[in-house]
Amino acid sequence: ISARLKFLTDYQTAQEKSLIANQVSLRNCEAQLSSASTELSKIVIPNFEVEIAALEAELGQVLSAKAGYIKSLDALEIEADNNNTLSGQINAAKNESFNQMLSAFNEKYLAINTAKNEATLSIKTLTKQIADIKQNTGICPLCGQKKPDHVHIDTTDLEAELVQAQENQKLLTSQLAELNQKKQQYETEINNQFAGQLAELEAKIKANIATNSNLRSQLAKLNSQETLAATRLEKLKADRASIHNTKKYYENLIVKLEAEKVEYANAITLVEGNIDELTEHIKAQQKLKGLAEGGFRGFLLQFAIDHLNRKAQEYSEIVFGHKDIQIYIDGSKLDILYQNKIFDGLSGGEKQRVDLIIQFAIR
Repeated sequence: ISARLKFLTDYQTAQEKSLIANQVSLRNCEAQLSSASTELSKIVIPNFEVEIAALEAELGQVLSAKAGYIKSLDALEIEADNNNTLSGQINAAKNESFNQMLSAFNEKYLAINTAKNEATLSIKTLTKQIADIKQNTGICPLCGQKKPDHVHIDTTDLEAELVQAQENQKLLTSQLAELNQKKQQYETEINNQFAGQLAELEAKIKANIATNSNLRSQLAKLNSQETLAATRLEKLKADRASIHNTKKYYENLIVKLEAEKVEYANAITLVEGNIDELTEHIKAQQKLKGLAEGGFRGFLLQFAIDHLNRKAQEYSEIVFGHKDIQIYIDGSKLDILYQNKIFDGLSGGEKQRVDLIIQFAIR
């Protein structure tokens, strides 16, 4: 009996330590649960959806505007190509007009200039011939005597021919000057003919360049606006995900802690039940020990009354929902206390309830 009593006492001590450990764990769990609940209550989820929708709408508008600008730029590029093509055509026509004029001019210029060069050469030749004839006087330069075989040559015809050549040269020079003047006049007319078209085209090209530059400037602003809106949108979505993840974390933690709390509470209930049973067993062993040492009859009576009292309380709770009944020994007599009243002071209905409970308990 002593060994059994020691085993039960040691086991009860171990269970009490386990109870304390579970109670500490329960308190820690409740503290963590309270902290997690507090943190969860602090989480305020802003209305991300409104701002996200606004940014997405803004991005849609920016992309739509960009598409419009890009389309306009493409049209300007086509217009610029057309302008360049037209400019080439106008300049080609202008050059063709110049070439036709130059071809006719060069043909006339060549003929007149050739005739002028021939006249100039004739003038030089005739001038030299006349000079040579006039220098040949027939007098010997050494002795000063007239050569007997000298024949006098008349230069009248040559001089008349020279005069005619000089007049031809002047006429041809005048014709060349007139031709150059007509050339300049034709050049001016051709330039004037195409100047209006080229000026109008140049204005279109400048306007195209200015519009292109303006559109590209606006497009650059839209690109910057798009980048800014996209960055803000990405940050908002990241913040929304972060807050939702944090909220989900605390919600999962609370569920986990609630489950642990139930586990600790169940463990405490189980250990407390074990301790109660051990306490009863220890009492029984102590009574057996007392019995072994003497007083068997009193012990047996007290043990039977304790057993009957426990059973009566159990059935009272089952039948009437309370344990307010107690069987005890008052001196030399057995008495019953029901809802803080002795048996003799009970009403008839209450005595019937007590009789029913005692009958269940002694079966």
